[in-house]
Amino acid sequence: MSNSVTSWLSSFNDIFQIAAIIIGGTWTYVKYFRGRTYAYRLECDVDATVRKAGDNDQLFIFGNAQLKNVGLSRVPISQDATTVWVSAIAQQHSNPSRPMMVKWDNSCRTAVDVFKNQDCVEPGESLNEPFLLQLPCNPAPAYQVVLQVVSGKHRWTGNADRWTGSAIVDIDGQTTIRSK
Repeated sequence: MSNSVTSWLSSFNDIFQIAAIIIGGTWTYVKYFRGRTYAYRLECDVDATVRKAGDNDQLFIFGNAQLKNVGLSRVPISQDATTVWVSAIAQQHSNPSRPMMVKWDNSCRTAVDVFKNQDCVEPGESLNEPFLLQLPCNPAPAYQVVLQVVSGKHRWTGNADRWTGSAIVDIDGQTTIRSK
């Protein structure tokens, strides 16, 4: 009877060791390869102000696109899709009775290429790129400035990530509202 109990306990011990190895391997795979530890993480921000410059007081948008890799992985940047978009406010009701959502005129939005000399962002690296846009003679009362950063495709998933940061500037240059 003692041999059968010992044999049974030995088999039971072997089964638990095999299960522990499988569970440990699965946990390592999920934590390292599929986990958030090495996920792409970028912080995007854009600052913009409207200022007068030149002899005839022409209006310009002075802006700065900022990007920081806060993750642990090197993030590739797609050169075709990483852009700053500038849209003017669309015609609004002159005197609404209640607050209304503002619409942006995307039919005449302008694209500014940024970070074209960068193919990736290393962990902990920060990038800044200033830009300058001349406004038309009859400018809109406000402009939306959106930084869009698109990564290259992931090695494992084949998907690209997208990050945005935005700012709204009024024509007076007095107010800037930012969103990360």
